[in-house]
This record gives sequence, C-alpha cells and structure tokens, in this order.
Amino acid sequence: MPVNPLLVSLFTERAVQENQVTDITMTDSVITIHLQPKVAARYVRSDCQKPVLVRFHENAVFTVQGLGIPGRAVRYVVTRPRVSYINDAGKFVTFVVPLPGIRSDLCVTDEVVEKALYFNVDRNLSLT
Repeated sequence: MPVNPLLVSLFTERAVQENQVTDITMTDSVITIHLQPKVAARYVRSDCQKPVLVRFHENAVFTVQGLGIPGRAVRYVVTRPRVSYINDAGKFVTFVVPLPGIRSDLCVTDEVVEKALYFNVDRNLSLT
C-alpha cells in the first residue's frame, strides 16, 4: 500500500524529504518511518572514467533517531543498500548508497545534530 504523500509532506526533516518513504506506523509514543535512499542506475566514481552501472549487492537495516514531536518520538528504520560495480582496472568494488539527511555513524538525523549543536554552543546548555 503506497504511503500518503500528504502525510509524508508533514515531516520536514531532510531524511524524509530526500529519501523514499516506504511505510509509516504510529503508536501512542512512537512514529516509525521506513526509509530507503533513492538509488541511481549509474554513479560517478573516482576509479572510473565514465559513470558506472551498479548492481545491488546486499542491504543493511538500522534504526535512526529523529527530532520527534511533542509526546511522540520519531524513529527511522533505514534500509541501506550496498551496490557493486567493476572499476576501470577490472576490480570488483562495493560501496553503500549515500543517505541524505542521516548521520549513520551516530544513528541520528542531521537535524538532531544541528539541534544538539545549537543547544550546546549557541545556548550554552548541557546535553547530559
């Protein structure tokens, strides 16, 4: 069942706006949004002279914390595809598709990092 575009437009975080929303579920305390990046057929890679055709290699799924709204946490369940290609030297190479708006190393969205920096640096408030 397709996700209602009007419902998706209510979420302003970059993670929702620049990735594909595949599902939204809500409970009393948590809104869960399932995301996957938009995968292009070809990518420009530094080890190839021309854009390369990629093939799906594997997927990884992880959960990311979003900003949330009063009374409800927002969590993103992200499917992160790993794609593969053969470079100009004939070597098999894999890479993960970029996830706009998501800091996968911290498991939060860009907005969470920006808000934390705002409170810590601009407002001089402790986050602990």
